[in-house]
Formats: sequence, C-alpha cells, structure tokens
Amino acid sequence: MTKDNRVNIKGVTEELNKTKQMIDLLKQKIDRKENERKLRFHNEQLKADDDFGEAPEEIIDEEELVMLR
Repeated sequence: MTKDNRVNIKGVTEELNKTKQMIDLLKQKIDRKENERKLRFHNEQLKADDDFGEAPEEIIDEEELVMLR
C-alpha cells in the first residue's frame, strides 16, 4: 500500500468517524426528546384520569420532528 493510499484511507476514516459522532449525537437528542414527550404524555394521562377528562393526544414538537427528518 502506498503512502498516498494510507493518507487517503486515514482521511476517509476520520470523516466517517466525525459523521458517526454526529449521528450518535442526533440519536441521543431524539431519544431525549422522545423520553420527554412520553413522560409529558403520561403525566397528562394521569391528570385526565384524575379529572375524568378527555384522553390527551401524544404530540411531537417541531424540534423533534426536524430531528426525525
């Protein structure tokens, strides 16, 4: 393997690692938003049950929708 090939492979590997880190960070953000939404929905369900109110709808906020896209 030539030196140029090794340099190219190193560059591609670094770029892939950066991309993977970005994907992992986005996945963490999506998971956090999903957990927040589920907790909020659960709390709204409990409140509706206590008030004999209408069942709440689970709503995805704009930030989570953008991340999912």
